[in-house]
Amino acid sequence: MNFQNKVAVITGSTAGIGEAVAEQLHKHGAKVVIVSRSSEEAKQKAKQLSSQGQPAMGIGCDVSQPEQVRQMIDDVINYFGRLDYAVNNAGITGEHGKKITEQTVENWDKVIATSLSSVFYCLKYEIPQMMKMGGAIVNLSAVNGLVGIPGL
Repeated sequence: MNFQNKVAVITGSTAGIGEAVAEQLHKHGAKVVIVSRSSEEAKQKAKQLSSQGQPAMGIGCDVSQPEQVRQMIDDVINYFGRLDYAVNNAGITGEHGKKITEQTVENWDKVIATSLSSVFYCLKYEIPQMMKMGGAIVNLSAVNGLVGIPGL
């Protein structure tokens, strides 16, 4: 596919699947927006990608916070003038090694806010831009919703 001059936002893109998606989109000509809770890590990854050709932008954003998501999309539009693709990839898991009976309510709320509610927040602000430009949105999820894990 040709992603030349297209703008793609990828949440959770400083490591793992999100990072791999961002690298591939960039390799195929997209201007990528690296989104991470860590502004420093996002900007560092964007700088690395920008040195390889197409511009990239790094934004620190806690996607579990709707106002931060709105601001992130506004920043993308103000910088690039468009949004063509979004990959909503950010997600976290519970406290590793603990059974569900040992998980805290606070951690559960954080997991739901980051792994579930954040997708709604992203879609809420991405869709109006997509309606202008066309494009596509991909929502990623952990396998935990489909396959049982002992103790959880």
